Amino acid sequence: MSPSSLDRLDFGVYFLLGRFLAKEVVGLVQFATVTTAQVGVLLSYSFQDVLFPALVHVKIGRARLRDALLRALSAIMLVGTAASLGLAVVMEPLERFLWHGKWASAVPAIQGFGVFSRSA
Repeated sequence: MSPSSLDRLDFGVYFLLGRFLAKEVVGLVQFATVTTAQVGVLLSYSFQDVLFPALVHVKIGRARLRDALLRALSAIMLVGTAASLGLAVVMEPLERFLWHGKWASAVPAIQGFGVFSRSA
């Protein structure tokens, strides 16, 4: 599957939620989910574009390469966790600054997703 076809799979939940909840609630959930997911998207693209090519060119042997990759994955998960928690902390003033209260109802959901998210 191409990345663009995988992206479309993420929207099925909103279709199902739309059958049971009001459009406004589904919109808030979608905004909260996408906002929180951006942390993981930014980190994973950085990982893909920078770290993988760097590791491919390193001639250190399979075992050491595996260990280096596992350390890198651990580090990216640590950074992702800190970034998700950071988003949860700053989301309320960030929402006020960027959207002037338009998405204030989504802030608690973003904070919850940020606390329980495994970004990256």
